[in-house]
Amino acid sequence: MYYRIRYGNIPLWATTNILTFGSLSKMYKVLPQSLRTKVCKTVDQLLDTPLHARLSIPKQGNQYIYGKQDLFAVVIGFRYLLSKEEFAVFKKRLVLEIGRLNKNLAHITESELFEQMGFPPNWKNITRYRLTPNE
Repeated sequence: MYYRIRYGNIPLWATTNILTFGSLSKMYKVLPQSLRTKVCKTVDQLLDTPLHARLSIPKQGNQYIYGKQDLFAVVIGFRYLLSKEEFAVFKKRLVLEIGRLNKNLAHITESELFEQMGFPPNWKNITRYRLTPNE
């Protein structure tokens, strides 16, 4: 409200705190390609989260080797963005789909498939940890 009264508008960074993920996604879709590219270049890696540490994800140097720029990073993001119930449904569907896919792959085990997609061996433990509002 301060910015609206003082400057006559609300800055974009302030509105992102109140927009849903769906609204942000729609806003991203209408951006010109040049702006989308700039956004992707600045938001290309998931920041370290408490879940990285709680899952004891190994590091190479000071960088976690899982959950940074891979499919597991998306899963971690969903863990924070979705409700506990919604994430449980997502996780169940993901496991079912990967299991279905793996039945058609004779040369790789399910655990190897998950690892190739950037999942740590204990990734299913992601729902064991309670997230606090500040995380």
